[in-house]
Amino acid sequence: MSSDECVFCSIPNDRIISDFEFFFVIRDKFPVTDGHTLIISKRHVSDYFDLQNSEKKELITILDELAESIKMMDPSVTGFNIGINIGEDAGQTVM
Repeated sequence: MSSDECVFCSIPNDRIISDFEFFFVIRDKFPVTDGHTLIISKRHVSDYFDLQNSEKKELITILDELAESIKMMDPSVTGFNIGINIGEDAGQTVM
């Protein structure tokens, strides 16, 4: 897949709120809730199950860091939803 075909490759740098070795983080343009955040793989993979173990480890670290950051920004936050939609039947809209 070329970067011209990938919606994630065309995200402008000014939307990126965090950058890691294997992922970058943005706020969702159409948030379901306040703070709705997307963690996007820098490598083209179809879903979570195509990630390498090193990428999965970094993903867990990012989730922990984002949760702490969100709680610091808004102490009233009392819960989180973490979702990974894998496949059209599960609600994945960008393959």
